[in-house]
Amino acid sequence: MGRRISDIAFEEQHSLDDVRAAVAELVADPRTAPDAVVADPGTDRDRVETASGIYADQQLTDAGDKAVTEMLSRLHSGGGTPDHPGA
Repeated sequence: MGRRISDIAFEEQHSLDDVRAAVAELVADPRTAPDAVVADPGTDRDRVETASGIYADQQLTDAGDKAVTEMLSRLHSGGGTPDHPGA
């Protein structure tokens, strides 16, 4: 099982908004099933106000954790995300 969104933000030293955006981008991809990314729906206590309904305490799957971490590392290196490639 992957990490919680809030743990990824802390451990990878990214803002919670960046991690949420990466998860939202993965979940929005029609080729990716949401349950392939998110393992646990989280709670209402830290709900993100987006159409995807992503929570800060959501548990990701191993594959979701890996994909989000890869996206965040590309942001650090200036490589962007698949939908928003870097220059």
